[in-house]
Amino acid sequence: MLANPIDMETFENVVHKWFSESIEADAIWAQQSAPRPSYPYGVLNIISGPITASPFWERKFSTDLDREAGKEILAEIGVPCTMVVSCQAHVVAADGRDPARYSRTLVSRAQARLQLISVQNDFRVAKISVQRAEPVTVISGIVNDGNVSRSGIDVRFNAMLKLDEYLGYIKTTKIVSTDVGIDKTFGDV
Repeated sequence: MLANPIDMETFENVVHKWFSESIEADAIWAQQSAPRPSYPYGVLNIISGPITASPFWERKFSTDLDREAGKEILAEIGVPCTMVVSCQAHVVAADGRDPARYSRTLVSRAQARLQLISVQNDFRVAKISVQRAEPVTVISGIVNDGNVSRSGIDVRFNAMLKLDEYLGYIKTTKIVSTDVGIDKTFGDV
């Protein structure tokens, strides 16, 4: 099985944990086929990325001659990238006089919690960081004859794309040229 350049499961889990804890409600990923939770709830969607920070990937090589033949060289490639996640809160707006129940309040709380050391530590352990959170947008509307308070933010996360492979090396080579008069073996004989 081929390796993945980014651990999407870990990425999605830590983002989900932050957002669902921030809005104090269930959150789902937009591409899930699971039923929508009861109000209030959150919806997460990776809307862009990974976007590489550079067209040039870093290459590193290390050699260990004690590895099995054909796998003595570890070749690693990597490049920083960003992922943009749309984070929305959906709340039934039963009482318009209670701003604490607005989706805007929940999303603002999630936005502010991005700065908490405990949240940043969770991201650090997952090897991601927050580049920036866009302003909160309100996208409320009528759903099934009822007013639904809906707000969202797009958050740009930093991550790293990485892959590695093991390679062998040419231990010995022989050059023969009658024109130049060479018949020599080079390398470890």
